[in-house]
Amino acid sequence: MIDVYQTLARLQKQKEEKGIEPAHVLFEQLLSDINLQVKNELRDMCKQKLIAFHKTLNSVSFEIV
Repeated sequence: MIDVYQTLARLQKQKEEKGIEPAHVLFEQLLSDINLQVKNELRDMCKQKLIAFHKTLNSVSFEIV
């Protein structure tokens, strides 16, 4: 499960380590990182056959199997 607080802390720490100021995390940066985490978790669940995905006309859908 995604922990938003931990994600925010990790992104802020990365900025601090690189010396980027200000070290606060923009909303768009947080959403981008969380989006990547969600995609990776969905891929893993599909590989484990916990969920199935279906292509729709404009997107994809998921269901628990």
